[in-house]
Amino acid sequence: MMLEHDTYREAVSDVTLSDEAGMEMLENAIKRKERWSQRWKVQTVAVVASLMVVALSANGICFAATGMNAWDLFQTIYQGNSKEAEAISQNFQKVGDDLVDGNLRHTLEEYWYDPDAGMAYFIIRTDSLDGSPLNAEDLGYWVDPHFQHHGLMSVGSEKPVMSEDKTSARTYHHIMISYDERDGYQFKEFAPASEEALVVSLEAKDGGLNEDGQPTYNKEIGVFVMEPTDVMKMKRLELDCSTLEDCTGINIVGGGMRMSFDKQFGEEEYPFGILELKMKDGTSCVVVGELPEGDWETESEDGEITGFKSDTADYTGDKFLGLLGGSGGGFDGYSKSGYSTQFNCTFNRFIDTGNVAGVYVDGVELPIK
Repeated sequence: MMLEHDTYREAVSDVTLSDEAGMEMLENAIKRKERWSQRWKVQTVAVVASLMVVALSANGICFAATGMNAWDLFQTIYQGNSKEAEAISQNFQKVGDDLVDGNLRHTLEEYWYDPDAGMAYFIIRTDSLDGSPLNAEDLGYWVDPHFQHHGLMSVGSEKPVMSEDKTSARTYHHIMISYDERDGYQFKEFAPASEEALVVSLEAKDGGLNEDGQPTYNKEIGVFVMEPTDVMKMKRLELDCSTLEDCTGINIVGGGMRMSFDKQFGEEEYPFGILELKMKDGTSCVVVGELPEGDWETESEDGEITGFKSDTADYTGDKFLGLLGGSGGGFDGYSKSGYSTQFNCTFNRFIDTGNVAGVYVDGVELPIK
């Protein structure tokens, strides 16, 4: 949901990106299994003003001057290869706009953005203007995105990819937007952006501290405007979710899924246990909400959950797509119940939605439209 600027700042004032030290080679970053439920902050105001902010993490890796491109973005977020992800990376919009804050120059190098799929990927390069080394844990800015429609926004940022002399860094950002247009809702406008644009403000430290003693980022450096990348749209599955109680929409794309409900969920409450995608080749993979009762063994790699096993089920390896993210929502004067809740999940690998034969929630099929 689109938040007014000050409300957004209040909502994210005590959310920080995760800290992981050290350097890893690119092949190790490809193997990372990301999850979208590390730290959440939900702020509710009138007419559903709420959001989820998530910090993805991957150890820093070195790049040569010409050795990294948009394809590497997907390889640090998702496991394996995908023809669709590779095609998306080839259609990134090159920009080159920059913003300067003291000794730091932040450049929006390139991006890909599809508002219909609710997905955006972009690369920000940070350079030290006097040649002093950068701090990989703090590049001097916080991403503050705005979307002019009514929608939930999830923000993921990879660990910076540093140059060998540490005077330059590229940070890969990923945004998921769940939005639902409502008649009569007053959308916020950002000139000169179009109605479909994604506007990303860069915020710097303002010298204050939040209740956890962490620095607050309320000083605006400037904005980057990302208009839709029309040369390629992300493939997606539209599902008939009428059999799932109070569900108003499910959208599955290659990199993740989003769900909306016309009800309020409690903390750590999820709308399903297991969502299964059955593929045309006979294999299947799952998104885990809440595990059924049983003696489950948690699989992990470098502290990241990679699946679950029990005597009766095995959701590990290629069978595991990820965990359903924590909910965001609140009062909604446009819904029949007066509340709405949204859930997002970023998959740990990019799937081909064209190979999906059926979608099942706790064994109940949700027909593909």
